[in-house]
Amino acid sequence: ALVIAVEILGVRSLAFATGSYLSIATTGAMFAGGLVRLLVEATTKKKDESEASPGALYSSGLIAAGGVFGLLGIIINLFQDPEISNNVPHWLTATLRLPWRPDLFAFGPKILGPLATNNLFGVFMFLMLAASLFYFARKKLE
Repeated sequence: ALVIAVEILGVRSLAFATGSYLSIATTGAMFAGGLVRLLVEATTKKKDESEASPGALYSSGLIAAGGVFGLLGIIINLFQDPEISNNVPHWLTATLRLPWRPDLFAFGPKILGPLATNNLFGVFMFLMLAASLFYFARKKLE
């Protein structure tokens, strides 16, 4: 019944489904991307509906990089787990010198100091990514 009501109202079902099961943090980033696209379309004369537009390609690269670094973070956290030596072969524990120190890859506090845990700095970096998306989305695809 809900799907029928959504279709009758003319709401895109994929957007509705995405917004209903993903967290606000995830949908907030998607909303920000939509706002950047709206700004790009408002400031450029030509509407680029192609899937190979510079903005779409740049966004896809950001998403792929986020996935790769997410997996890398999972692997690093796994190797820092104190219980890992009980769950992997001994030769692997000896070769990789497991478990690793928890601060081995803590580059944020080492490089940025207290900025690494500052929420406003995180918002600033997110806005810088949005600005870079705006810049690259306006460029012509060569």
